[in-house]
Amino acid sequence: MTNRVMKSNPAFLSDDALKENFVVRHADLDLIVGVIRENTTGSNQHILVIGPRGSGKTTLVLRTALEVRADKELSERWYPLVFSEESYQVVSAGEFWLEALFHLSEQTADERWWRAWSELKEETDDNRLGERALYQLLDFADSRGKRILLIVENLNMLISDLASPDEAWKIRHTLMNEPRLMLLASATSRFEHFENSSQAMFEMFKMHPLIPLDDGECNAIWELISGQKLEGEKIRPIRILTGGNPRLLAIIAKFGAGRSFGSLLDDLVYLIDDHTEYFKSHLDNLPATERKAYLALAELWDPSTAREVAKAARLDVNTASSLLNRLSGRGAVTVEKKGKRTKYYAVAERMYNIYYLMRRRGRPADRVKAAVKFMVGMYGPESATRLIAEEACKLAPELCLDHYVAYAEVVKGVRDPGLLEKIILSTPKTFLESPHIDRSVRDLIATYANAQRPSDAAGDDTMRVLEKAFTLLKDGKYQSALKMFDNFIAKFGELKGRGSVGMVACALIGRGNALTGLGRYKEAIGAHDDAARLIGDSDDPLLTALMALNLVENGIALETLGRFDEALRAYDDALERSGGREGRHFTGPRAMALTNTGRVLESLGRTNEAIKIYDEIVQLFGNSADPYLAESAAKALCRKGIAIGTLGRPEDEIKAYDEIVERYGRSKEPGLAEQVAIALLVKGITLGALGRPEDTIRASEDAVERFGDSKDPVLAKHVASALVVEGFALGDLGRYGQAEESLLKAIQLDPEPTAAHLGLIRLLLQRPESQANALRLAEEILRRKPDDAALLNGLSWMFYKQNSPALLEKGEMWARRAVSVSPGDLSCHHTLACILAALGKGKEALESAEKSISDAEFVETKIEHTITLFVDLASSGYAKESLELIENSPAAKHLEPLIVGLKLYNGEDVRTAAEILEVARDVVRRIEDRREGKSIQPRLQRLTRGVIS
Repeated sequence: MTNRVMKSNPAFLSDDALKENFVVRHADLDLIVGVIRENTTGSNQHILVIGPRGSGKTTLVLRTALEVRADKELSERWYPLVFSEESYQVVSAGEFWLEALFHLSEQTADERWWRAWSELKEETDDNRLGERALYQLLDFADSRGKRILLIVENLNMLISDLASPDEAWKIRHTLMNEPRLMLLASATSRFEHFENSSQAMFEMFKMHPLIPLDDGECNAIWELISGQKLEGEKIRPIRILTGGNPRLLAIIAKFGAGRSFGSLLDDLVYLIDDHTEYFKSHLDNLPATERKAYLALAELWDPSTAREVAKAARLDVNTASSLLNRLSGRGAVTVEKKGKRTKYYAVAERMYNIYYLMRRRGRPADRVKAAVKFMVGMYGPESATRLIAEEACKLAPELCLDHYVAYAEVVKGVRDPGLLEKIILSTPKTFLESPHIDRSVRDLIATYANAQRPSDAAGDDTMRVLEKAFTLLKDGKYQSALKMFDNFIAKFGELKGRGSVGMVACALIGRGNALTGLGRYKEAIGAHDDAARLIGDSDDPLLTALMALNLVENGIALETLGRFDEALRAYDDALERSGGREGRHFTGPRAMALTNTGRVLESLGRTNEAIKIYDEIVQLFGNSADPYLAESAAKALCRKGIAIGTLGRPEDEIKAYDEIVERYGRSKEPGLAEQVAIALLVKGITLGALGRPEDTIRASEDAVERFGDSKDPVLAKHVASALVVEGFALGDLGRYGQAEESLLKAIQLDPEPTAAHLGLIRLLLQRPESQANALRLAEEILRRKPDDAALLNGLSWMFYKQNSPALLEKGEMWARRAVSVSPGDLSCHHTLACILAALGKGKEALESAEKSISDAEFVETKIEHTITLFVDLASSGYAKESLELIENSPAAKHLEPLIVGLKLYNGEDVRTAAEILEVARDVVRRIEDRREGKSIQPRLQRLTRGVIS
């Protein structure tokens, strides 16, 4: 059963629910209950619980009341009387006791106390009101033979709102001299009424500050709300970002339930937006005179002096200092003293500070975003399964089939028999005989297949050249395809016949696709522009279809360059030329344009809009008899699943994959069978990421059962991938024999060096007794591909992760070879640097480390391992050199907590945002732990030397 957690009103919970939800602050409860238990003399010790908004004050005092009622000894001596969370109507001592009487009548539901309260409401003299209301309360205490435990929240507000200081002194006098009354109160901060010796509440209370929750307590709340704990150190960034505040933890845990760790932090901006009213109320409740200084402090983010705040807020220093002190008294700002005179101020509620930076700047503030990404790398690296899923579903329609689809759309749209005859008779015979021609038009073609065709500059031989070029394109031989397209265009580009224009347009589109494949995106866009100029505004059906197709392909090149708005315009234009969303003609280009529109919307973070597009594709083409269109719908469902997954809705994500299997699981069409295999593969990967290995195995076995005997090489590769996923899941369950069997089957299906081989090596490396076999398999693969830098690098990295000196030496040898084969590959330099640092070869590691951080975008994807690299370097005595490298690199903006950590380790005094400082201290701890472990390395090296040779 799901626990109900109230973020702001725990008083609404039942006693059982309150007890179940009370999973932290047990030591605080024990201390408060202990004080109540010891209050047996003629004067009670009163307690003031102090903590910022959301720190758990209400839950704690309500849980105290519940404990008093449940404890036999305490319940015989005490009656807890709980006020509302706010007591806005109390402005005098008399009204304070009247309020207590009101709650007594509510709690007891006794008509006697209700009548007493109703009668006293008419009393106009405050002194008489206080005496009479207090008499009723004490009468109740005597009648029950108990003392009354008054539980009053936000006492700082209540005292501040009293009509005069005398009223506070009257309340104090009663509480100090009446043993039948004890006050358990809460406040957001220590403020003047409690700290100043001239004030009524000075030294009246035992102060009990609520300190922020630690990692274990934060995880207890996370488990309460989400149903599972965060593993390892993943709770740390959550604690840092929330400041250990239970209410903010509850907000994030509810938002993050079901999300992966990385997606939760990546979606922090959506969490902020989802709770705008909560954060905005924090600002709205501040007096206008203080708001300006508060916002300036939030903008600075780092702890700041009054002078710095004054400059940011455009105030004079004295005014800023006064306002900050006032904010400190309200608990909105914290103060850290450095020396006798210098004070540094910071926003107390750290999550609000992040909210403000994000909302103020219209996008995640760069420093905040970088810090959050750093935390993902530092505390909770995600598995690569999500990346595998993304890649598996980025399957654009085969480029070599595009012109066949366009042709089919033209033929199906023609209603004039004479025009239809002309189109078919003017088409080269080899084109008409292609197996890629849509089945629905083959009968029409057969009617005219033996007719005499007029001569055309682009005859059978020419068409064969074009088909060969598209075949090369399909096989990924982009340079050869480009050469053939260029030759074709040079030979026929000036011809003006209708058939020739169509052929040349196809060649220009193919040329653009080949250039895209070669990564020459700007040239690709130029080729598509040439095709558009050639076709012009022709109303010829074939040329119109080609124009729509050309726009789609151009959009893909624009996407790759990050020109998303232009890509969207290209897809919209393609849709319009294809007859719009509801048009019945040119459905091939229309399906492609819609699919690509969804993908771009995802790239822009407009995930919900993308999901609507995918739903539209399924609605339009999901039941189509045309295999290509049905395949487009299946791909859209797969993309929809992945998009839903990024929103943290894993069960809905899996439903999308199940729908693919349900709709198309019996289809014999190769393209649809492939989509079913992909759906089962991605479903298994998703289930694995959710920590459900048994379900992962079932999904993988389903794929194997359906397609394991297929002779289709594409399906065989997907089955092999499913077996790899199954092998990983079995390994996670400790079923190593079965895992090895699955991986060996995958290798039989796909004998080329693939994830199956690497997966088997990883599995063997996990068991010391099998590490020699892992080495033999790695060397066997490398004999087949000795100069494959990616393979060398992957194997080096795998051996590095085992953290064994003997394995590291092998990894070093392969990493050096990878660097020599591909000296411009930053990933190879990164791996070599990590291995050298782990082996204590810090001086050599610095050279590769410098190269590996020379590209900011690369470092952003390797934060976790960059941290490990520089922790190893620092622990080897190269902390200053490491700091200098990072500070002078383009990647510095992504590594601020690491920079601060290295500065702290080097003995420098650093002033920075609290969140960054906490992470930096963890960096220092890691360096120190690593340094302490260095002494065992030589001995370990001697012990392991010779195990693997």
